[in-house]
Amino acid sequence: MPRVSVRDLVFILFKRKWSILSILLATLVGATVWIGIIRDDLYQVSAKVLVKLGQEQATPPTVLGGPPTVIAYRRADVNSEVDIIQSTEVLGQVVDLLGLDKPAPPGPAPAELIPRIRQRLGARAQGSKAWFNEALINLGFRVRLAPREAAIALLQDGLSVRAPRESNIVVVELLVGTREGASVILNTLLDVYQRFRVKLHQDPGAVPFFEAEASDAGERLREAEAELQRFEAGGGITALQKQKEVLLGQIAEAQSLVNQAKLDLDEATAKVQRFEPEVKKGEPNFAALGAFKRDAFPHTLLLQLADLQKERERLRMTDLDGGLRIQNNRSQFELLLGMLMSNLRSVRAEAQAEYWARIATADALQARVRALHGREAQWTALKRKIKVLEEAYIFYRKKLEESSADATLRGRNIGNVVVAERAMDPFQAVGARKSTLLSLAAVMAVLAALAWVAVAEAFDYGAYTATALEEFMGAPVIAVVPAAGGRFIAAAIGAVGIGSGRGDGRATAGD
Repeated sequence: MPRVSVRDLVFILFKRKWSILSILLATLVGATVWIGIIRDDLYQVSAKVLVKLGQEQATPPTVLGGPPTVIAYRRADVNSEVDIIQSTEVLGQVVDLLGLDKPAPPGPAPAELIPRIRQRLGARAQGSKAWFNEALINLGFRVRLAPREAAIALLQDGLSVRAPRESNIVVVELLVGTREGASVILNTLLDVYQRFRVKLHQDPGAVPFFEAEASDAGERLREAEAELQRFEAGGGITALQKQKEVLLGQIAEAQSLVNQAKLDLDEATAKVQRFEPEVKKGEPNFAALGAFKRDAFPHTLLLQLADLQKERERLRMTDLDGGLRIQNNRSQFELLLGMLMSNLRSVRAEAQAEYWARIATADALQARVRALHGREAQWTALKRKIKVLEEAYIFYRKKLEESSADATLRGRNIGNVVVAERAMDPFQAVGARKSTLLSLAAVMAVLAALAWVAVAEAFDYGAYTATALEEFMGAPVIAVVPAAGGRFIAAAIGAVGIGSGRGDGRATAGD
C-alpha cells in the first residue's frame, strides 16, 4: 500500500482549492440566508397556574344529598384544568380577541440598508413559502384551512401545558414567532381560560330555579299560616295545650261539685224519707232526722218543735189533752211541722236542681273537651303542614343564598385557580443561537468539502507529480517543464519503458 505524506495531502488540497472554496462559500452563503432570512425565530413565553382547594371542590347547590368531604388535592382536578387550557374553544376565543386570523399590516421599512435588504428577502421567502404551501394543497398533500382555523392550529402546535408530578402547579408554555407582544397572547389565553372555566363550573339555571322555588314555598307557607289563624279564630283556639289543661281543671272541679251536689241531694232525700214516717207517728222523734247546720232554718224549726213538745209535756201535767192550751200547742206544732216538711222538700228539690245543673255543667265541659280533641287533629295537621312548608322554605332560601354567592364569586373569577406567574416577553429566541448555527454550518461545509475531495480523488486516475508519473509509467522522468502561466506542472518521460514495458510517452497536468 503506498504511503501518503503530508506534502501529498497539502498538494491534494492545493490541487482542489477552487472546488473546496466553492463548496465552503456556497454552504456558508446558503446557511447565512437560511438562518438570517428564511428561518423563523421562535420565542417561548411561559406562565404558571396554581390549582388549589376552592369552591369547585365543594358540593354545588344543585346537589340535594349529603355533601362529600374533600380531604386533599385530587390529581384529576389538575388534569382537568390542563385539558380546559388546551381546549379549542379557548384558543378560538383568543384568536378572535387578538385578531390573530387577520394579516398584520406591513411594518415601516428600516432606514438601514442591511435590515431593509433582510426585510425584502424575508418577504420574498414568505412568498415562496406561501407558494410552496399552495402547491402542496393543490397536489392534495395538505388541507386548505380558513385563516381562523390556521391560527388555532398554529396556537395548538405552539402550546404546551404540563403539570409536574406531585405538584398543583400547571406550567403553560407557548411558542410564537415574535418577541414583542408574545406575553400578550399567553396572558390573554389565561384570562380567557379563567372566564371559560367559570362558565363550565357554573350552573346558570340554579339561581332562577331556587328563587322560584323559595317564592313558591313562601307563598304556600303564608297561606297555611293564614288558614291556621282562621281555624284558631273560628274554633276559639289560642293555646291548645293550655286550653286543654284549663278545661280538664274545670272538668275536675265540676265533677267535684257534681259529687258534692249528689251528696247534698242524697242527704236531703234521706232526711225527707226519714221525716215522712216520723210525721205519721203520734209522737214523732225528730232527732232521727239527723244534724242540721247551726242557725239554719230547719235547725231553728227543730228547736222550736222541741220547745213546743216540751211545753206540751209540761201542760199535760196540769191540763187535759183536749185543753185549750194543749190544742194551741198542737196547732203551733203542726204549723211548724208543715213548715219543716216544706223546707225539707224544698231543700231536696234545690239539691236535685243543683245536682242536675252540676251534671249539665260537667257535660258541657266534657263536650267542649271532646270538641277540642276533634279540632286538635286538624290543628295538629295544620301545624305539621306549616312546619313542613317552613322547612322547605328555609331549604330553598339556603340553596338560593348559596347559588347567589356561588354566582357572585364566579362572576368575579374567584375560584380555585390562581395565576401564580404571568407571562413576560422573552429576551431571546429558543433553540441554538445564530452564531452556533453558523459555526455548525461552517463545520458541515468543511466536512462536505473534504468529502468532495475524497470522492474526487477516488475517481481521479491522473498523475500530477513526477514521482507519481514514474510509479505509474515505470520509467524515469527525463525533464519537468512548467506550464504556461505557472498554473500546471508537466512531466516528460522517456519514450522507452524499461522493465515495465509502458512507454506511451503521456504527460498529465493538474487542474
